[in-house]
Amino acid sequence: MLHLESVNKLKINNVAGKPVILCVDDELLILSSLSQQLKRKYSQDFNIEAVDTAELALEIIKQCNSENTDLPVVICDRLMPTMNGDDLLIQIHKTNPDTRKILLTGQASTVSISNAINNANLYRYISKPWSNEELLSSVDEALGSFYNDRFLEEKALELEKNLLLEEIKYKNLVEQMSGALYVMTAGQSREFLFHSPQISKITLYSKEEFTYDLWLTRIYQEDRNLVLSKFEYVSYDQKRFLLEYRFFRKDDEMIWLEEEITVIYKDAEPFLFQGIRNDITNRKIAEDKLKLYAEEIEKVNQKLLKAFDQAEQANKSKSQFLANITHEFNTPLNSILGYCQLLQMDQIGKLNEKQTKFISYIYESGNHLLALVNTILDFSKIEAGRVLIEKTNFDLISLIKEVIHSQEAIANEKNISFELEMDLTDGYTLYADRTRIKQVLINLSSNAIKFTEKDGKIGFQIYKQAENTILKCWDTGIGIPKSETNRVFEPFEQIHNEFTAKTKGTGLGLSIVKSILDLHGYSIELESEEFKGSTFTILIPNKNK
Repeated sequence: MLHLESVNKLKINNVAGKPVILCVDDELLILSSLSQQLKRKYSQDFNIEAVDTAELALEIIKQCNSENTDLPVVICDRLMPTMNGDDLLIQIHKTNPDTRKILLTGQASTVSISNAINNANLYRYISKPWSNEELLSSVDEALGSFYNDRFLEEKALELEKNLLLEEIKYKNLVEQMSGALYVMTAGQSREFLFHSPQISKITLYSKEEFTYDLWLTRIYQEDRNLVLSKFEYVSYDQKRFLLEYRFFRKDDEMIWLEEEITVIYKDAEPFLFQGIRNDITNRKIAEDKLKLYAEEIEKVNQKLLKAFDQAEQANKSKSQFLANITHEFNTPLNSILGYCQLLQMDQIGKLNEKQTKFISYIYESGNHLLALVNTILDFSKIEAGRVLIEKTNFDLISLIKEVIHSQEAIANEKNISFELEMDLTDGYTLYADRTRIKQVLINLSSNAIKFTEKDGKIGFQIYKQAENTILKCWDTGIGIPKSETNRVFEPFEQIHNEFTAKTKGTGLGLSIVKSILDLHGYSIELESEEFKGSTFTILIPNKNK
């Protein structure tokens, strides 16, 4: 077992609280080379830790977490003796979801990479042998991504805290404000008829000193005409209006005043103005501060949106990768199946009984693998938004019968019978993508056959309601526990029990079903009871007919 430097005693060199870059590879020469490459560039700011087993890696991570030491990047080999790299990264993701995870491998399978991408939030995949430039560039980007997210999170929390403090201060100010009530004549020669005592607190003038002429001359010059126009041009049906303006107190300090004025009419003409005057200077200062905070938040939001776009692009790249790699599998698989058929047809020589048997095994397994590849290809196309729906009018009843006929041979092997119940005697014309709807029905029925034991039943039921046409696919199979029904439509999810352990599949069939129905604007629901069967209900809006 390799123990490089600080790992001998499973103790991190926590020099000045340096964060850790962790390398995991069971090939000692590769691990040593990887460690040295990283140390040459990052040792000043990071501790480079290197271990040769998943168990040691988990111990290092446990220690980092207990000492609050940052772990921005983990670089892990795919093939290791006790635990594969993708499984190790999934374990790490549970405790350190923010850590950027890089997988090294020379022969990665689609399943292992999908496993790491979907369950460990894989950041990057690097093929062996790697170039120094590719490795360091990937680590640079991973570190930048990790600390950029950390900065945005901390900045957002700081701004949120400051905004909350300002909100509390502002609320207290508002609750403590005490407005000054006044009454003023509305004629040509205006005068204040009444002032409440609070006017002295706001303006520092006594009630006796605070005349109309004084008030007018102490209004900030740039605001005076606006204030006067509000009083002079009152329409006959105007009941109230608001004012905000600057005003010089008796000590010559300029303040902001807010007034809410109610108009009192006599003979359809304004007779009196009754107002409440408040000092809103503190509020204005707070609003200016809030405006600055809002601008800062907007900047942070832009950065978050950029980060979201990057994450979205990464997700599209993942889908494109799956689509490309599964597409590349098709050609060699079809070639294998083609040669198997030639051998079975005795085109290149007579086979003995054992050879014929083995060729049939190869052909059967190849067909199964081709089906899995096509399923993954369908899923990746849907996820990447590359599936086009080509709608035509067709008879849904005929399509259901066609699907039943295509599935009967497989069902007969388990003595499973099909039933069709409908109240649409004249058929049902549906405007949809016939090929994709057929794929939905085949997926549902083949799934039902797979999880229904011998002598069971499978059925389709179709009928109309006021707003929807209801299409059900039911079975008398093993059913699904209620705790599991919410995740059956998630990709790569399968229910685990003694029966399902014997079946083969990708866990994508129902996910593809839901995606196709979503593209059509249809919905699907599941009702199931363990050991009694399941019913999948498709709701087709009648307006889409």
